[in-house]
Amino acid sequence: MKFKVVIPQPVVPAGVKYLEENGCEVVIGNGGTDSAYIKQMISDADGILVRTACYSADVFSSGKKLKVIARFGVGLDNIDLDYCKKNNIMVGIAPGANSNSVAEHTIMFILMSARKAVIQDENTRNGNYNARITITGNDVIGKTLAILGLGRIGRLVAQKAHDGLGMKIVAYDPFVPQEKAPEYVKMLGSFYEAVALGDFVTIHMPLNHEYEGIANKKFFATMKPSAYFINCARGGLQNEADLAEALKKHVIAGAALDVSKDEPNIITDELWSIRENLICSPHNAALTAETNDATALLAAQNIMAVLRGGKPKYPAPGFEKL
Repeated sequence: MKFKVVIPQPVVPAGVKYLEENGCEVVIGNGGTDSAYIKQMISDADGILVRTACYSADVFSSGKKLKVIARFGVGLDNIDLDYCKKNNIMVGIAPGANSNSVAEHTIMFILMSARKAVIQDENTRNGNYNARITITGNDVIGKTLAILGLGRIGRLVAQKAHDGLGMKIVAYDPFVPQEKAPEYVKMLGSFYEAVALGDFVTIHMPLNHEYEGIANKKFFATMKPSAYFINCARGGLQNEADLAEALKKHVIAGAALDVSKDEPNIITDELWSIRENLICSPHNAALTAETNDATALLAAQNIMAVLRGGKPKYPAPGFEKL
């Protein structure tokens, strides 16, 4: 039996090649995220390799043959997991494949923020060589990095910042007691205690009802006025109106964002017009050449495992026993 796997938003060849070599018919889309387009693509599919498009119950309802959804990465906020559970559709994730890349991107943001890299670049290109005197940055050695969420990525950020940059590390994670943390990480019992202590505050928490919009007016008011906020996780974790206000009024020194709540439709948003103290990238912290290959292959392996009658190598949380 030949299974049909659709990939509405294309991935690198490694994943496609694996599926084809294992006898699948692979249909690659044009990258569109419109729900009508997705519904048409998955109408006769056995499996889907999912990126960032939204897969609601309404979208899934057109996929009568669906057996497996494989996420290109680990974020699941764009997938209706309840629908999948009720309809015995397995969901797999690709953990770890991109963790180092996201951690490196976070470290890049720390250094770019500290040294005001974007403004330095802009002034230099505009011939304002006097910026070497008027625009001064800061060293990060000895500064405190507050990490909110000490999972795979948070731990790698902590290691790189401590071992490579000589930073002090504090963290908040309700699931990680002090004895389970690296010895150089001081675990704090209060979310806002960590926020208040950081010279840089980086968030690596899942997007769920508890944490949605957690980086809000209270959050930014708790930060040091000299501190920087960094988000390479999910745009829904930040209240973007509150962040825009905090940046414009210099409640905090700056922010660096790889994600937006309304991506990719950000060009007219108030927040993204700020240049003085905001650095941004297009949700590509995880998308290096190396991690693209590894993530696509792992997602494809999850699909094949289910289509052969088994379970994904890495089932999504809550799908381990389905």
